[in-house]
Amino acid sequence: MRKHTILGILCLATIFLPGPDLMAFTFEAHPGLYTSYRYTDNYRGAVENEQRESIYYVGPSLGLTFTSPSTNFDLTGRYTKSFHQNFPEDDSPDVHLTTHASFTAPRQETRVSYEFVRTLTRDSLDEPFGEVRRNIGDIGYTAALTQNTSINAGGNIETEKWSTSSATAEDLVSSGGNVGVTHQLNPLDTISLTARRDYFSYEISQNVIGTQCGLDFRHVFSPVFSLSLGTSYNHDDRGDDPNGDRYDASLTGQYTMSPTTIISATGGYSWLIIEQQDRQASYIARVSVDKRLKEDRFLLSIAKEYSTEFTTNRYGTYDTKTASLSWVRQWLPTWSSSTRLSITKRIASMGTAGEDEMDSNANISLTWNPIEYFTGELIYEHLQTKYWISGTARENRYTMKAEVRY
Repeated sequence: MRKHTILGILCLATIFLPGPDLMAFTFEAHPGLYTSYRYTDNYRGAVENEQRESIYYVGPSLGLTFTSPSTNFDLTGRYTKSFHQNFPEDDSPDVHLTTHASFTAPRQETRVSYEFVRTLTRDSLDEPFGEVRRNIGDIGYTAALTQNTSINAGGNIETEKWSTSSATAEDLVSSGGNVGVTHQLNPLDTISLTARRDYFSYEISQNVIGTQCGLDFRHVFSPVFSLSLGTSYNHDDRGDDPNGDRYDASLTGQYTMSPTTIISATGGYSWLIIEQQDRQASYIARVSVDKRLKEDRFLLSIAKEYSTEFTTNRYGTYDTKTASLSWVRQWLPTWSSSTRLSITKRIASMGTAGEDEMDSNANISLTWNPIEYFTGELIYEHLQTKYWISGTARENRYTMKAEVRY
């Protein structure tokens, strides 16, 4: 799968890259060395009998960029070997590769991305423990048909293959495609139509086909205030398991309080219908505040809504409440910090297996960038998942990273 995705990206680059660009491009390659140390007080994320671990990573890294008048391409990656102090049987390569490409032509643009990850590290404690190999590919296309009408289309594919030591996870292949059209009726009114189809192929669970379509109407009342009316329909075909339908209707207002502050608020309602079960309903509520200053950016968001998730660790529709806060600060030309806090509470709806849970994550990092091709970073992470039946799992991680490129 990884080889096929890379080959597809290269073929697209060959097709969309205009010939004259080859005579006016810039190319940079920066090989380097990556190393890090991580200490964790609950290596396997257990509810009880936590086990500590120290892990060292070291290996080569690479950064590539290619730029021309109509093409932008970048690739960053690293291949490191992990060394565990208490669990040497988990020593394995830790690989991260990310690449993006964009191709522009008059009134149109194509975007392609690919990511490969091989790791034992989890972003939250409710994820399965074990080595996972992920391949993620995306492609998107946008074109302006007329001065007032544009279309967009895209597709994606993701594979997750877990090691045999991860007994709670199953392999998954997910893919999908989307299409949309946006038309400006007049200087104040815009209407958008979207449609999407997703396929989830599980190793054990029933495969899922998801279909979504939506209609959005936006009216601009003033240069600082606009309202959008959105409606959507979601259908999940789960084979022998009960199918599900969800209808959403919401109204969103966006207010530009100042050139540096944007406030957005959404209110609405969702109706969830699970086959052979009673109808459920819940309100939709979202609020976000985005403030940008010369050396700071604050982003606060709060939401309550239904979320339909089909992943390796979730399967169905949940009544979800989330709150998140991020703050990025440039203290000095060579010093910056990042703080991110998030809380997510999921309650399984009827027809959704699993127990209710609440995830709380905190990430605080300090970055030192004294020269262009050297980066040092100190990171503290707190991960916590509270299960309504099983108990609470907690983990604290302390990480030091350093990367030098040439």
